[in-house]
Amino acid sequence: MNNAYDFVVVADTLVGDPDDANAAMGKPEDSAQALAMLKRLSGRRHQVWSATGVCILGDWTFFVESSVVEISELTNEELGSLIDSKSWQGKAGGYDLAGQMETYASLIDGDELTVLGFAPAALQLLN
Repeated sequence: MNNAYDFVVVADTLVGDPDDANAAMGKPEDSAQALAMLKRLSGRRHQVWSATGVCILGDWTFFVESSVVEISELTNEELGSLIDSKSWQGKAGGYDLAGQMETYASLIDGDELTVLGFAPAALQLLN
């Protein structure tokens, strides 16, 4: 790898399927998929995983952490509002904890930063 930078950080997040602990929900491609994902998460707990890679002067270190989130039972009106907000676009599981979903989601276990897309242990390396 030709390093044009001395320092690189990459991260990605996945939302676990509440019906299958070995599957991820992915990112919705359209509003119909987003609605289906939000309906599956409504009133349930699920696991969220974030992986972060930090490269300093060509040496990579990787971190993977998880958290548990519970989403309250969403009404049809709330689902419609979440879809209309387009906050689901590009988001694992079809929601953004830092966006409108903040009203309906509770962190049960782990760190909020994990749900937002960054493994918190990576911050210790960056300090």
